[in-house]
Amino acid sequence: MRRFFHATPAVVDGLVVLTGAEAHHAAQVIRLRVGEIATVLDGQGGEFHCVAGAVDRREVSLRVEETIRHEPPACRVRLVQAITKGKSFDLILQKAVELGATDIQPLLTERVVARPEQKEFADKQQKWEQVAIEAIKQCGAAWLPKIEMPAPLGDALNAEREFDLRLVAALGVHAAHPRRVFDDFVSSHQGLPKSVSIWIGPEGDFAAGELEEILRSGAKAVTLGRQILRSETAVMAALAVVNHELTSPR
Repeated sequence: MRRFFHATPAVVDGLVVLTGAEAHHAAQVIRLRVGEIATVLDGQGGEFHCVAGAVDRREVSLRVEETIRHEPPACRVRLVQAITKGKSFDLILQKAVELGATDIQPLLTERVVARPEQKEFADKQQKWEQVAIEAIKQCGAAWLPKIEMPAPLGDALNAEREFDLRLVAALGVHAAHPRRVFDDFVSSHQGLPKSVSIWIGPEGDFAAGELEEILRSGAKAVTLGRQILRSETAVMAALAVVNHELTSPR
């Protein structure tokens, strides 16, 4: 399926007009032709099934044949992720989108090696948002996750107070199995959480004091298994587990 992205409002007079990089991708990379079918996502629940009209490398006009409106996810899933070095953070963002994260908070911690300067934050956020856009085009997600500006631990904790259930991936005997944590929540609240956050540390994990601070804020330590996982692997495991628990019949 050929999928493209156009931020809202995507449709004007029954048409979606792609410009810039999306038009170039459609015309020069995918080589979309007049009369071919394509889908446009607006990242806000809109999915538009279209037929290509005029195709040019600078502008591609698509006629909307069908509009589908998707409801927001039933549970908000927030990934609080320590920034990793190299392209591994791009991979983390990509997989987080595929696995249903609704918003992502890049985190600056004691052991973070890739530490952007304050003046670079806006550029980083824009680059990361583009990674997320490419990911929804690949997987067909109707909602584009919100990617926050990088934040230190204290600021990220202050933004967490509204979440029903907060989890932190941790090693050690005191970390509980995620199923037990979800079962305890369901038992005490008579239902699944409407919002979940999952904290993942950098390579080398959170420093001991940082983990204590996260736990003091009300987060529950959960295990992802016996093996020590890379940060990007831990993200995939954690979000897959959260998805499983949110959708499993009880």
